[in-house]
Amino acid sequence: MSIESDNRYLLPFHPLTESLEAAEQWLDRSGETGGSGGADEHLICFAQLYVDTKNPIFAWQAFAWVGSNSDRIPSWIMTFLADQAGAVIRLANEKSFDSDKCLARLPTEMGFTSPGAGSAFSEYRDGNAHAKVARAFSELIAAGHKQKNARELLANAIGKKSGATVKTYTEKAVESWERQQAAINKAKTK
Repeated sequence: MSIESDNRYLLPFHPLTESLEAAEQWLDRSGETGGSGGADEHLICFAQLYVDTKNPIFAWQAFAWVGSNSDRIPSWIMTFLADQAGAVIRLANEKSFDSDKCLARLPTEMGFTSPGAGSAFSEYRDGNAHAKVARAFSELIAAGHKQKNARELLANAIGKKSGATVKTYTEKAVESWERQQAAINKAKTK
């Protein structure tokens, strides 16, 4: 079959749909690479983050984690790579092909940008910043600071006006960590 006759490259498409479903199924099965520990826990966390945020950077991060060892690449990552390839092929096969327009659309077609939602890169960096604030908050509490004082100290340190922002960042990070830990715990019980 030729690429030109393969209709899946012509249908309306969201670049992450199939791989998000595959990641959810993989998590439901608690990871097909077997049990928990080491790399598997990282892959479980990356999969959970990908499902939660729909951010393709977490799928790329998972792929980078396993490297080129094809025995360790979970099926959801292979599905993700196929989704990404499909987005590129779809653009290359457009009837009104214009390389500049295709290059400009590539980030959206691959799920890195979406109308009104910002970019995957800014969301990824924001999530990391929230996690750093949450870790710092936890360290201040462990050092004996009261919650309100710790929030105000961190708000000043990150240039925010109130501790409410720190509270929001911390809550988001903790919720994400709890979902990741729940996925790891589920894998350990299988």
